[in-house]
Amino acid sequence: VTANGRKTVRAFQQTEADKANAQTPLELVNQSDQIIIRTNQDRVNDNLRVSSDLEITVPKGSSLEAHGRYGDFDIRDIGGSIEINSDNAGVRIDNAGGSVRVELRKSDVVRATGVKGTVELKGRGQDVDLQNIEGQVSINGDFLGQLQFRNLSQPVRFEGAHTDLQCEKIPGQVHMGPGEFTANNLIGPVRLTARARDVQINDFTQSLDVNVDRGDIELRPGKSPLPKMDVHTKSGEIDLALPPAAKFELRLSTSRGEAHNEYGSPLTVEEAHRGATIGGSVGGGPQLHLETDRGAVTVRKAGGEDLKVEQQ
Repeated sequence: VTANGRKTVRAFQQTEADKANAQTPLELVNQSDQIIIRTNQDRVNDNLRVSSDLEITVPKGSSLEAHGRYGDFDIRDIGGSIEINSDNAGVRIDNAGGSVRVELRKSDVVRATGVKGTVELKGRGQDVDLQNIEGQVSINGDFLGQLQFRNLSQPVRFEGAHTDLQCEKIPGQVHMGPGEFTANNLIGPVRLTARARDVQINDFTQSLDVNVDRGDIELRPGKSPLPKMDVHTKSGEIDLALPPAAKFELRLSTSRGEAHNEYGSPLTVEEAHRGATIGGSVGGGPQLHLETDRGAVTVRKAGGEDLKVEQQ
């Protein structure tokens, strides 16, 4: 194990800086099967600023555990597990052979690519980017920036302050930004609960369960056989585009709004006080139950534009 880098001490007087420098030596301590690297910055007073930029090289099969109050972590080509616990840190991990566990109180970005084990993320922060993860993914916390998930091979569970997501796999991608959720190519069952997001999901399988307090919902299943759908928004429009040859039993309703049947026969529109319902059976397939308390609803046959979006 080798460590090298640069230490910076800021103080009002040279004597204070020299004293702080002497109190914070970089240490490599061998304890049984562990090597501990300490910066010892906790030994100085808070009115002094001591920082270190370190480059640490370890054997490729090593496991890593890191603790800190403030500072970023860039980790590459670690064959074992990685565990990071920090008050404020950006984390970037590339090519990890084991599991990854990250717990943060504040973060501008967490990015992990090429992880063969599980990924567990807890805490608070902004952006999250996970790509090519072979193990299960679990995220629990308030991450309020841009969230991007691509090619996740095992079950995914995201529990945020205002959004929950569960699905079996994400061979495609999911993007969550402030007020929006877009996804393409999901293997279900898929379950999404959100407070205020516009939702667009393309090409999904198994079953879909969506519950949104406020937001428009656009769904393009993409291919047959269709999955079962149970979808509800309290305030927002619903647009459903179905493959022309699909079999299904549909109930698409609005308590207050207009209903547009662009699919045609055998679906029919039944109007009620301030609302309407589009219903009917096409070949006796799975049940599609979608409703909005306030907003227009539309069902149509998927065309070339929808298929192009799904292929992307």
